Amino acid sequence: MNPEAKINNQGIYNCTFCGKEIAVPINLPAGTKQKYVDDCPKCSHPNVVHVEVATDNDVRVWVTLPVPESNLPVPFDVVQEASEESFPASDAPAF
Repeated sequence: MNPEAKINNQGIYNCTFCGKEIAVPINLPAGTKQKYVDDCPKCSHPNVVHVEVATDNDVRVWVTLPVPESNLPVPFDVVQEASEESFPASDAPAF
C-alpha cells in the first residue's frame, strides 16, 4: 500500500478494483488514525480507506480490500457445542 500525496486537505488513493484515482477529504479533527469504507464512484466497489495524520500534519492515505463477512472469525461466545440429545420431530424445540 503506497502512501499518497495530500492536496489541499484531500488525500488521493487508487481504487483497489478498477484503479481509478479518487480524492477524499481529510478530516483532521476526526483523529490521527481513521478508517472507513468508501465506494468507488466509477465501479462502486468498496475500498477500506486508512488515514494517518502525523504530528506535523503530514497525511498518509492508503486503501485495503474489505474482508468478506464470510471470512471473519466467529466470536467465541457464539460457538455452540453439538448436543447429544435427540428429539422426535413432534417434540423438537421450536427456535
